[in-house]
Amino acid sequence: MLAFYERKEQGALRDMWVLPLAGERTPVPFLVTPFNERSPMFSPDGRWLAYVSDESGRDEVYVRSYPETGKKVPISAEGGTDPVWSKNGRELFYRSGDSLMAAPVKTGTAFTVSKPQKLFE
Repeated sequence: MLAFYERKEQGALRDMWVLPLAGERTPVPFLVTPFNERSPMFSPDGRWLAYVSDESGRDEVYVRSYPETGKKVPISAEGGTDPVWSKNGRELFYRSGDSLMAAPVKTGTAFTVSKPQKLFE
């Protein structure tokens, strides 16, 4: 799977789409809202999608299940951008201002996240 965002024609708003890499290669919408969603990143097991949204009034990192777009799980609490999964899928890294943050996570059939920790500025 490949996740990407697309700008809407009427302005700068962005929505997230997914493109299957096998079988029929037709992009399908994943998250279409009146907010900006961008920087999608699949977890190593392909069951979770981290992304950035400005729905709270500022950029924050969230995770949703894939392929069903279940409820969103907030990851950042004080702003966040550029989510990246660790290779083993047990941490989600993101930027918060000038800091690099790490949020310990558990994936599988359920998703849980622990309080993010600042790694460094």
